[in-house]
Amino acid sequence: MSFTEKMSYWVGESLTAFTTEIPTWLDNGVRDVVQKMRAINFEYSRAFTVKATFDVAGLALSTGVPYAVTRKRTALETISPLCTIVDPDKIDSLQDDTSIYYATADYPAAYILGKTLFVLPVPVAGGAAAYVTTIGTVTDASETITNFPEELYGQVVLHACTQFLAFRIGNVKEELRAYLNEDHDSELVQLKTVELSRLDSLLVYLKSKYEEGFAPFGSF
Repeated sequence: MSFTEKMSYWVGESLTAFTTEIPTWLDNGVRDVVQKMRAINFEYSRAFTVKATFDVAGLALSTGVPYAVTRKRTALETISPLCTIVDPDKIDSLQDDTSIYYATADYPAAYILGKTLFVLPVPVAGGAAAYVTTIGTVTDASETITNFPEELYGQVVLHACTQFLAFRIGNVKEELRAYLNEDHDSELVQLKTVELSRLDSLLVYLKSKYEEGFAPFGSF
């Protein structure tokens, strides 16, 4: 069963007219779930991480603080001590051998300047690595999301459903407004009013289900 088919089950209607919007709704769902899980406990970040190597040029970050950063002691060694992530205002101290923050091969440090991650001592080519949060790629038909735990797939579907319902509610409100302005038959107005009420109630319900889905992991 695809993600779209599961969405259709929850909202109670066919989604064949929304094939253009659904990929965006699912992607937004992945982003929101990742963000909420990181807010509940930063340790959950590791479930969404990929390893990225870098060197003196640093590593551009797009999803916030990495879960962990390491640096090889030498080019030939495989040992990679964990870096301490510090505030960028300590950059001078990291290079001052009289400072308690002085970065060494055995006790390296990392800092984020702007949206770029750097490591000291300066690493050799590919000598530093960061385990960074990634936004997984959704494949609707096969119901898969890369770098994303399967037990959270249902949360992505529910979030996508709430976006669909918000979209539908906006459309129905526009239709209802047009009917009222054009003095349409009262029965049509009533039908649209009933439909709007159903969609509103369903949106409230699915938002509640979505929030409840995070309860086993903690609160944010």
